Amino acid sequence: MTNQALPQRSRQMLENYVDRCQNLGLILDKYAPWGDDGHGNWDLTMRSTVRRRGQNQVQTLTGGEAKGLWLSTNRRALNNESPSVFEIDRTDTDLLQANIERWGIMVRESDGIAFTMTTAERLVAGLGASHVLETALTLERNTGLPYLPGSTVKGLARAWGLIEIAAQLKVTLDDSIVIGKDEKNLLNVIAETLIAEPTETLFQSIEKLRPVSEDAEALIQWFRFIFGWQGEAGAVCFVDAKYAGERPPRYAADVMTPHYINYYTENGSKPPTDDDNPNPVSFITVERGNMFAFGLIPRLSAFIIFEGEVRENRLITALDVAADWLSKGLAQLGVGSKTSAGYGFFSRKSLNVVIGR
Repeated sequence: MTNQALPQRSRQMLENYVDRCQNLGLILDKYAPWGDDGHGNWDLTMRSTVRRRGQNQVQTLTGGEAKGLWLSTNRRALNNESPSVFEIDRTDTDLLQANIERWGIMVRESDGIAFTMTTAERLVAGLGASHVLETALTLERNTGLPYLPGSTVKGLARAWGLIEIAAQLKVTLDDSIVIGKDEKNLLNVIAETLIAEPTETLFQSIEKLRPVSEDAEALIQWFRFIFGWQGEAGAVCFVDAKYAGERPPRYAADVMTPHYINYYTENGSKPPTDDDNPNPVSFITVERGNMFAFGLIPRLSAFIIFEGEVRENRLITALDVAADWLSKGLAQLGVGSKTSAGYGFFSRKSLNVVIGR
C-alpha cells in the first residue's frame, strides 16, 4: 500500500489499519494495490519473489499479473513482498452470525419461510458490474459478505415456473409462432401474455397458442398470483439471499482467457485468428460448499380477500410453490454470471428448511 496516491498522513494511517479491515467489499473497491509501475504509469503493482540461479529475486508485476497475484486464494503462491487480499482472515464471525440472525428474525416476523442450500459449483454474481478491477463480485455494503439480490432470486424462480408451465403446454424452447409478419419464440410470447393480459381474457389468449389442460391452468393461476402482472403486484416477496455459513465464506480465484480479443472488441468485424494474443482476466468466485439462506415472505394485502383457514392454506401454498420453483431453479438453471459455463449451481440434496409454517 506504500504507493497509494495519498497525502503522507493519510497513507500512513491506511498502512496502519487496512490489514484490520473486515469488509472485503471495501478492500476490493477502495484499497487495491495501485502504484507506479516503474515506467511512469499508474497501474496495479505487486512484488513477487522468484528463484533464479539459486537466488531469490524480487520482481514487480503490473496490470493483469498483479491483479491475479493480489486476488490469489492459493496460500502457497503467496509471498512476503506483497500480501494477497485473502492472506488475512477479515471476517468477523460474530458479525456474520448476528447478520444472519437478524435476517431470520425479519423473515419469521413477516410470516415468511426460509431454506438453505449449498453451492455445488463456484458462484460468481455481479461479474459484469462496473468496478475498478474490471470484474466484480456482489458483496453486501455493510458486511462485505456475498449475497444474491432479491430481484435475482425472484427472476430465477420465475424462470423455473415458466419452464414448468411450458412443459404442461408442451412448448419447447425452439417452438416459434408467426404474429403478423414476425416470427417469434413461442415461449417468449407466452411469458409476455402472462405479464400483460388481463385476467378476464388470459386463458382465451393462451388457448390461441396452445391447448390449456387443467394442470396447466392451475400452474398459470399460481404463477400470476405469486409473481403478479401489470395489473397487480405479486403475492410473494423474495428477499436478498444471505450467506449462512457458521464460518467465514470461502473464495476461489479464477481466470477466464478470451482468445480472440480483436474479434470481440471490433464487434466481429475482424475474424478470430490463431495469432491473437490471449488475455487472462482474473476474477473472484464464491467457492463450492458455501451455504446460503433463501427467504420468501407473503405480501399480506394480497390475501385479504380470503378468510380463515382458506386464507392460511392459500398463503402456505403460495410460499411452498414459490420455494419449490426457486430451489429447482438453483439446482437446474444456476444463478449469477457464467451459468452456461457451469457456475452458480446449488445442490438440491443440501436443501434444509430453517423457517417453516
